[in-house]
Amino acid sequence: YTWPAGDGASSTVLQTSGTGSLSWNTLAGDWQQLGETIVTDDDSVLEVTSLSERKDLMIIVTASTTATGGAEAALEFNNNAGSLYWQRQSINGGADDTVGAETQMRFRSGNINSRIYLVAYVINETNLPKLVTGNLVYGNAGAAPGRVEAVGTVDIATTSITRVQFQFTGGAAIGTSSRITIYGKKD
Repeated sequence: YTWPAGDGASSTVLQTSGTGSLSWNTLAGDWQQLGETIVTDDDSVLEVTSLSERKDLMIIVTASTTATGGAEAALEFNNNAGSLYWQRQSINGGADDTVGAETQMRFRSGNINSRIYLVAYVINETNLPKLVTGNLVYGNAGAAPGRVEAVGTVDIATTSITRVQFQFTGGAAIGTSSRITIYGKKD
């Protein structure tokens, strides 16, 4: 075996070439980060644009708001705010609620006035409507968190999703240090 000359970084693994040579390489996983935006001042929209085409997307949002009357979290794809969003959801384990012809995919708790954690997965195949599944948790210290579980279709069939936006409804501000990160699964 031929060993590498020095030690590798903490994010690398020792990998064989299959012909007797060893080298330090970054181990590739199934998901690759495609983009991330972090708010440095209160803002109204978190977005990632110019995403590479992937058949599967994972969207992770950690955000805060100072809305006092409560707000809803919403995702929008490719800047399409037409009546393209159809969804079914459950709030805190309750009965399903179905809505259609919406302008965004909304996580309709109506009670968000603090921090949220949202994870959504999208089947992002060209020439097919997009299928979305997502879970949102919201709450403050000292109280049980709330949750919204949602599934939906988005009638964007001609292209892949290349832009993802997150916002709170009703103009509620997105707080400093909030972030949206988009991952794509390797094909």
